Amino acid sequence: MKKVLSALLVLCLIIGAANMGASAADSDFVVENGMLMEYTGSDTDVTIPGGVTIIGESFSSEKIVSVTIPEGVTTINRFAFFCPNMTWVKIPVSVNHIMSDAFACEKLKDIYYSGTREQWNKIFFDFNYGDSLAQRVTIHFTGSGDTPAPSTGFIDVKSTDYYADAVGWAVENDITAGTGGGKFSPGKTCTRDQIVTFLYRAKGSPAVTVTNQFSDMPKSEEFKRAISWAVENNITVGDGKGKFLPGKGCTRAEAMTFIWRAAGKPEPNTAASFKDMPSNSDFQKAISWAYENGVTSGIGDGTRFGPNNTCTRGQIVTFLYNAKELM
Repeated sequence: MKKVLSALLVLCLIIGAANMGASAADSDFVVENGMLMEYTGSDTDVTIPGGVTIIGESFSSEKIVSVTIPEGVTTINRFAFFCPNMTWVKIPVSVNHIMSDAFACEKLKDIYYSGTREQWNKIFFDFNYGDSLAQRVTIHFTGSGDTPAPSTGFIDVKSTDYYADAVGWAVENDITAGTGGGKFSPGKTCTRDQIVTFLYRAKGSPAVTVTNQFSDMPKSEEFKRAISWAVENNITVGDGKGKFLPGKGCTRAEAMTFIWRAAGKPEPNTAASFKDMPSNSDFQKAISWAYENGVTSGIGDGTRFGPNNTCTRGQIVTFLYNAKELM
């Protein structure tokens, strides 16, 4: 009998030790009402336990290399991950909100998303954070039925680029034919004549009478028609000194104003609160309207707009793509 009791006691101790080991990993996660508040472990590859729906400012570790987020998580808060050596993360399709700077991880290179590209595009990103993520990491869509970005035919536009869908849309709608040599040149500065031409083509290239009010009209007949159409439709009045400045880089404020005027100058519901809002009332209304409708967002921490920053061709077609249902 004593031997039997001793054996049972040893077995209980073994089971107890095993259970303690199993719960030890869970104890590394501090969870309150479904929100992951803190990770206290020291693993390099971390798998978040089930039952978590929100990831707060939980991870601050130089040891973490990868994180797997479980199905059921819906929100990833700002600065959820402050892990300088983290290189990849798995995100489930249940996530529908990712706040700006959620991944403060210098070495982050890959995001493995369990859904399709279309599902990813439906996630709400604060301040267009999704665009900045797409510029610095590769997003792998592992969901069945994934539809790749439209083929652009340009050798310098990859399907993973943040502007890929916009460029594909622009090609399909005869808004752009690229810059020659099979290139779109997404990083090249977009000039004033180019953006009004993009807008003109987006409107179906209607017939116009070429204006003679500018002394610096470009040689291209289509550029002339596009600029004339922009004048005819009160989208531009030039520089106010008899010139249009066609080769000048288009600024963010100018881009929003051109698009806003092409949309009919709708009144924004509220004024955007950027610290560097220009004094020009049209610029203010255009920027506020564009921000309100998700055409664009601020820069940096989202408190500034950067009205005088020049735009690239990739940025301009993205603005137009975001505004296509509004014009």
